[in-house]
Amino acid sequence: MRLFGYGEEREPCCAEHDWRAQFTVDRLARGFRVDREHAARTLREFLDFRPAPASVLAVDGSGLLGEVSFWASHLCPERPSAQFAAVFGVGREVFRDDRWPVFTVELPSGAVLLVVYRSESSVRLARGCVVEPDVSYWVDLWLAPADGGPGLGLAELSGSFRGPGLRWPELREIARAALPDRVAAARRLLLLVPFLGDVDAGPEAVNWLARAVELVCGWDRRSAEVRSVAGVLAEAEAPVRWSLSGGVWVGDGEYCERNPGREFAVHPWSREVLRRVDVALGDDSRP
Repeated sequence: MRLFGYGEEREPCCAEHDWRAQFTVDRLARGFRVDREHAARTLREFLDFRPAPASVLAVDGSGLLGEVSFWASHLCPERPSAQFAAVFGVGREVFRDDRWPVFTVELPSGAVLLVVYRSESSVRLARGCVVEPDVSYWVDLWLAPADGGPGLGLAELSGSFRGPGLRWPELREIARAALPDRVAAARRLLLLVPFLGDVDAGPEAVNWLARAVELVCGWDRRSAEVRSVAGVLAEAEAPVRWSLSGGVWVGDGEYCERNPGREFAVHPWSREVLRRVDVALGDDSRP
């Protein structure tokens, strides 16, 4: 499974952090009121834990795209509403501790987008001075530009949300690139729409999404149920307003990586990085 640099930038989530130096056999023995042998055994297990790297866990997820139950989970994980259930039915569990389903979208520019269902495994000390597993889950959008430079995390769907990552014109053209295969185009659109956030998406996006839902689920795109679902998807979780600034597209969202002026940006992206994103995504439309 080719990952185009995804995962290479991550530090081990549990192995090397300085805060672990606070744990000693004596402190564990006193804090948990266990003997030193017990504390020593637990400490070794705790410090020796190493999560498996992305290169081991990643698997091709494309086989899931033909299952309506996948779309039920992918499109409405936080929206178990009657309107979504009516169209998509019951979702399936996509996240796995032992594997990361990865979906690859090749772009006309030669760049590649990866959608990664990532689990991050760690361990914690629990009552009785025992080691327990602790797993968190994310869905990442990773961009590997065709220029051979480092890849970029465009968005992340999780408790620590980052995004949105895509404008509507970009998403539309990415889907259109799969034509004349209408099903492939529909799958691209629905796979990437959770990362869309564009206040100007409008009726065009609703129409495209309704057609996509029809193609993957079999519902009539003109039905009230499908139109309702398409409208919710087009509105996105965190819509932002996009504008050209210094010749690059920027969003005004607080958690949008493509907003170099956001208040909480630890390492804001430079204009050159933003330009690489624009080139990779391939949309050159102007307002």
